[in-house]
Amino acid sequence: MKDKQGAKASNQGRKFENIVASQLDIAGASYDRQFKLLGGSIFGKNKFIDFRVNNFSKYPQGLYLELKFQDIAGSVEEKMPYTIECIKERYNLPTFLILGGEGLTEGCLAWTLNQKGGNLVDIMFEQDVTRWVMRNGFN
Repeated sequence: MKDKQGAKASNQGRKFENIVASQLDIAGASYDRQFKLLGGSIFGKNKFIDFRVNNFSKYPQGLYLELKFQDIAGSVEEKMPYTIECIKERYNLPTFLILGGEGLTEGCLAWTLNQKGGNLVDIMFEQDVTRWVMRNGFN
């Protein structure tokens, strides 16, 4: 049962990445998917970041997009503190955290939304991505 849930979650995560990628494509963004950040985890291990956007005019040095999709209760919520700590302590570029699905509990969601600071410059929801790419310039 757990293997099927894990496979479904992984599939949903890939679909969410594809949706965001299509919006970035339409907006003319230049990006790398599954960007490998050497030593990017709080444990000093390499970490793969969902997107590194290379031509966002507001952040000419680059911008990371970290996506988390949770449609039912599960492990994304448990991994959220790890992800945020990596962003704040180890990522070397400004980062937007994009949350998808409706599976985060109120407590996790409230905690997450209060974590902005340092390299974690914004937290948005999946429905905000279209507006974000339409309102901002990619050169």
